[in-house]
Amino acid sequence: MWVKLSVHRVVYLTLVILSVFLIFTDNALYPVLFSEYVCSVAPCPTGARVGLRLLMLAATFILNLLGIEIVGISSVIITAVTVFPFVAMFVIHLFSTGFYINWASLATIPSNVQWSAFIATASWNLSGLEQAGAVAEDVRQPQHSILRALLALLGLALVTYIPPVLTGVSTTDGPLRLEEWETGFWTQVAHGVGGNGLQMIMTLSSVVSAFGLTLSALCTTSHIIAGMALTEAIPNPLRDYLARRHPRFQTHHYTITLNVALTAVFSTCLDFGPLVMLDQVLYGIRVVFIFLAFFACENFTHT
Repeated sequence: MWVKLSVHRVVYLTLVILSVFLIFTDNALYPVLFSEYVCSVAPCPTGARVGLRLLMLAATFILNLLGIEIVGISSVIITAVTVFPFVAMFVIHLFSTGFYINWASLATIPSNVQWSAFIATASWNLSGLEQAGAVAEDVRQPQHSILRALLALLGLALVTYIPPVLTGVSTTDGPLRLEEWETGFWTQVAHGVGGNGLQMIMTLSSVVSAFGLTLSALCTTSHIIAGMALTEAIPNPLRDYLARRHPRFQTHHYTITLNVALTAVFSTCLDFGPLVMLDQVLYGIRVVFIFLAFFACENFTHT
């Protein structure tokens, strides 16, 4: 909305198109992660990976159609399932090793860093929080609820980042072997700490986490696309369909359908590396546009 008020309609349309591509590339990352986590335990051919991604998208599609309350309740359950194995792994490691932490490995600075991949991945991990505002109209007292949710999210981020990293670098006494830190690495750490049982729990948690990310991303981004339709950024007759809500579930069912369909295309055609770098380039451009538009709205008078 800030961009629409502060720039020419051609610039606004350009940002709308960019935002739509960003939505589909960002959403596509999570089905890819879902299949990678599953296949880290049992090797999968390409067809099986694609099938896993489509199956997961179908399940999140149904839940999103049923309403935002279902998405919210599911997300709380998924959060608990996701956080538990990381905390359990850290606690088991501490008590089984006499509270050993390999501080020397933790302080290791790699001699060769792929900065483009590092910055893109780190930025992706910390991006997207602003999407919570997209569902404000469906939340009771959003001015309080969303702030409390973001504070809780900060705490959960610390719990799911710091303890696992401390555990991962401390599973051996030797130097850090960065070549092992790839997608699905936490399942290997869990196996070293707690055996097959903890490894299976960690794998299940990773799969559930990717499912939850897809579920919430489809919810918020479908609201964003519907908002674009409501602000007439999308031409008719498509605009009327995307802004429409289901008479029973009050969800943007046409928008969700389009969102899932195009997410499926991106997730089956691209892998994680290219997706995350493309995603962060588009995200960075969009954020710069938004801040410039906000600055223009604050400092210039419009008639």
